[in-house]
Amino acid sequence: DDNVVNGGTISGSNGLALDLGGGNDSLTLRNGSRFGGVVDGGSGDDQVVMDDAAGGSFGDSRNFEWLEVKQGAWTLTGNGDFSDGGAVRNGATLINQGSIAGDLTVDAGGVYAGGGSVGGLDVNGTLRTDTSLGRATVVHDLNMGSGSTLAYGVNADGSSAPVQVGGTANLNGA
Repeated sequence: DDNVVNGGTISGSNGLALDLGGGNDSLTLRNGSRFGGVVDGGSGDDQVVMDDAAGGSFGDSRNFEWLEVKQGAWTLTGNGDFSDGGAVRNGATLINQGSIAGDLTVDAGGVYAGGGSVGGLDVNGTLRTDTSLGRATVVHDLNMGSGSTLAYGVNADGSSAPVQVGGTANLNGA
């Protein structure tokens, strides 16, 4: 099992920046974390943890099952990873401009935004939309908790970025 903490630049050859191989691996990202190529979690139960109050961004990855945003505002641009989904914790923000294969939970005090897609979305914090980020897509169900907030941005000209839900949208008084 590998535990890598990165706050700098990791580059590799043949388009692969980091290969964690077999085992249950964890990659913790700090502000300034950069990868020159794809980051591969390998086999096993692998996670990416975004854990820096200053936030940051993360791009191309594969073979990671779980994404956890612990603190800070993070932008995700990679596509199709995180088959088991993940969590956005209290005080953290995820701006999803890519795609998350699994279901994501947003804790009370957490924020989910962005024009990317997610398998399913359970929001106990805030779901934020605006035209600068694009249309949020939930492939399956959207569940807004009773204490959650839908911060739906509408421009002065009336334009907005909708939330597209492929399954059922349960607003529960949000």
